[in-house]
Amino acid sequence: MRSPPTFSLLLLDRLGDRLEVDVAASAIAGADLLIGSHDTDIWRRTAGFRDPVAGDPLRTDAIWRIYSMTKVVVSVAALVLAERGELRLDQPVADFIPAFDELYLSGSDGTRVPATTVPTVHDLLRHTAGIAYGYLGDGLTRRAYEADGLLSQVLDNAAFAERIARLPPQHQSGTISHYPDATDVLGRVMEVAGEADLQKVIENVLLKPLGMVETHFRMLAKLR
Repeated sequence: MRSPPTFSLLLLDRLGDRLEVDVAASAIAGADLLIGSHDTDIWRRTAGFRDPVAGDPLRTDAIWRIYSMTKVVVSVAALVLAERGELRLDQPVADFIPAFDELYLSGSDGTRVPATTVPTVHDLLRHTAGIAYGYLGDGLTRRAYEADGLLSQVLDNAAFAERIARLPPQHQSGTISHYPDATDVLGRVMEVAGEADLQKVIENVLLKPLGMVETHFRMLAKLR
């Protein structure tokens, strides 16, 4: 069994004290910082409030929004599917979402330029599929997203991926890496490969085996 690494508890306590200072200054509402190694909790400090208005103190069992860390969860689950042979990293996205079979970029003069490379699952994972992030930048692709209404609608993964495929990529896939909406498309690939909605796929291959039974895309009523 591997021994846990050595940490300076004195320095960690100073870090915890900093959290307390930030809470007192209303810089943050609360924080729960845990440092662990394998199955051993080495140090933890919980400070502040779950609801600062009501004065409800933060507890170690609080439910947190993890925002873009969902990309890590989805990506690791995709790699598990690849290990199981349910998808390949070099497999074209079009194998799962046929709309990606015919992509066109926008030329500077507004003409449609056929894509010369095929986006793969690997491209979705490493953010090189040419897909933009709808809330950043001001290029042709982002403007196309706005004109399409993509940014103002709530869509499921299937509809979102279909719409993305109809809009021009920012660049030829496999050539440039940047922060995109590609993980949403990867989620649809996983739904097709796993023959279930994304929450179920991730639960089966990752969350349940790791005991992450309270990790969901939406807050469940029983956890409120």
